[in-house]
Amino acid sequence: MILFISRLTALALALAHSASVHAQTTVYVQAGALGPGDGSPSSPYPTIQEGIAHPGFAPGDTVLVGAGTDVERFQIPDGVEGRSGEGLLRTTIQSPPGGGGVVNGSFPTAGITATLHGFTVEGNGLSRGVETLFA
Repeated sequence: MILFISRLTALALALAHSASVHAQTTVYVQAGALGPGDGSPSSPYPTIQEGIAHPGFAPGDTVLVGAGTDVERFQIPDGVEGRSGEGLLRTTIQSPPGGGGVVNGSFPTAGITATLHGFTVEGNGLSRGVETLFA
């Protein structure tokens, strides 16, 4: 009887913990999309910064960016993944005129880092393509 109650208690605690764990989110971005968008595949955000600002966006989440050239400066938080849906030959992030690097983040915090996969990143002729600020 005691063993059964212990297993039942352990199961209840495990279920309570799993309910509080953040489910990973993928937010969709397409340069040139008509805003405001909601981050879904059928209504993507027009900028990466808007995708990162998605309500409830947290470490472990992903911004999936469609093909095209996205001209903006954005800050990607620790633990967030930026991923190109079409690969680096079709997806470019470019620094805006008069701006600094396109990526302005704080790396690392508590051993967590943000990542970008599958992009061509370009400066604007006046600045670097990537700029990183350390916390």
